[in-house]
Amino acid sequence: MASKTRSRILLAGAILAAMTVGVITGIRLSPGPVGAGRAPSLRASHQPLAADEDRGTLQLALQTQDPPAPRGSSSRFPAQSSSGMFSFADVAERVTPAVVTVFSEKSFEGEENFFHRFLRPRDDAPRIQGHGSGFIIDSEGIVVTNNHVVDGAEELTVRLKDGREFTAEIVGRDPGTDVAVLRIDASGLPTLRLGNSDGIRVGDWVVAIGSPFRSVLEHTVTVGIISAKGRGNVGLADYEEFLQTDAAINPGNSGGPLVNLEGKVVGINTAIATRNGGNQGVSFAIPITFASSIIDRLLRDGKVTRAWLGVTIRDVTPELARDLGLARPEGVEIFQVHDGGPADRAGLREGDVVMAMDGAATERVAGFRNRVSLSRPGQTVELDILRDGRNRTVEAELGELTEEILAEVRGQAPQPPQAPEVLREDELGFELAEITPDMLMRYDLNPSLEGVVVVRVERNSLADEAGLEIGDVIRSVNRRRVQSLQEFEEIVDRLPSDRALDLRIKRGSRSLTIRLDRPS
Repeated sequence: MASKTRSRILLAGAILAAMTVGVITGIRLSPGPVGAGRAPSLRASHQPLAADEDRGTLQLALQTQDPPAPRGSSSRFPAQSSSGMFSFADVAERVTPAVVTVFSEKSFEGEENFFHRFLRPRDDAPRIQGHGSGFIIDSEGIVVTNNHVVDGAEELTVRLKDGREFTAEIVGRDPGTDVAVLRIDASGLPTLRLGNSDGIRVGDWVVAIGSPFRSVLEHTVTVGIISAKGRGNVGLADYEEFLQTDAAINPGNSGGPLVNLEGKVVGINTAIATRNGGNQGVSFAIPITFASSIIDRLLRDGKVTRAWLGVTIRDVTPELARDLGLARPEGVEIFQVHDGGPADRAGLREGDVVMAMDGAATERVAGFRNRVSLSRPGQTVELDILRDGRNRTVEAELGELTEEILAEVRGQAPQPPQAPEVLREDELGFELAEITPDMLMRYDLNPSLEGVVVVRVERNSLADEAGLEIGDVIRSVNRRRVQSLQEFEEIVDRLPSDRALDLRIKRGSRSLTIRLDRPS
């Protein structure tokens, strides 16, 4: 059962060394290997060459022309083929010539196998090879991909659809958004036009193209819809506002295009949420409208300079919205004003709620943070705020976010309350969390209690029918004491799949036992 409760978010690539994956908020995860773990001379789909093992978590006005629209095509429906059936073939034929495979290579820095060390020539240092995807946006050899595809690479090669290969150089890359721009020495290349991801709607068709798993599978075409927009706090980059799609994106697709049915790029394929390392219908792409500003700056300056307001912010919760008299949660609350920063000079205070910036409504932290960061340092912005129940307008001149400021802010900023780590039992219909000071206050628990607390019970689920309630503290499972989520999971994993769970519960001052029969 436990295997069904674990989810992972992976960058849409792989590396030849095993790596650790992290947490999607609300689901408890465990470390797991990604990649084949074979000899480093083999080629595999690419994850960042400098993988994030140290962090333990995994954290993208161009000279292009519109190709002629195929007959019968539109932005909402696939074209009708000669057989009378709807088909995506016109889009695929139009787009794939401008999609490339990006090969990367670097020296192997880990410990070598005994036989590899003594059987290879002395001057033949072991190498790690990987690959990802990309797409051409300028006929003179400009290629867009993900930063994690090229990060740490000592050699880069781009292979075109027609089989030609070119050595590539990095024009610029931005780890903050996971976008990179490459240049190859070629001309007269097919290109893709960048679309408007702001205008795409949930439910619109999209097509993903790339090189999943192995380079021999390059230019694989998959189809799906936009499942959601504005996904933030995924933990893949510093600045996130992903498109979510169910189009199949797999390791090696990183950096490839997500296009609409007009063949225009609406996203850069980047990552997947998965329980088994492969596609499970939850994939993420960087919106191209957001990425295009990054691309322009990388082409112009080779780097991205960001603006800074000087605040720590968090989303407005339903409880805060109710206290403020708002009809729904909207805006972002200022959690901290950094001394001497732009916000401090403008007179902003802790507890202010920013409702709009330059007339555009502020919905959530991710969108507001991205808008500020992509503004010009020195630019004056107009902020509509809610303070003490009154609407006010404040003007603030944005500063430049330097590495020194970033290091200082990260060192002094208090962390907003984090969502608790949660173990979800999908088949039984409940969620558990460990007992923290926040849980003690939320459910009025005795501080001496040991166990795990029930934080959600799905209506009409097996847990609901058995009488499990939110706030119950599970102290033992089948007479084995439980003190953490890991212990709960380990006990359940060791039980036969048809064995019922006998849960010893503390509910207020009462102790009781609840029997949960598991589905066969």
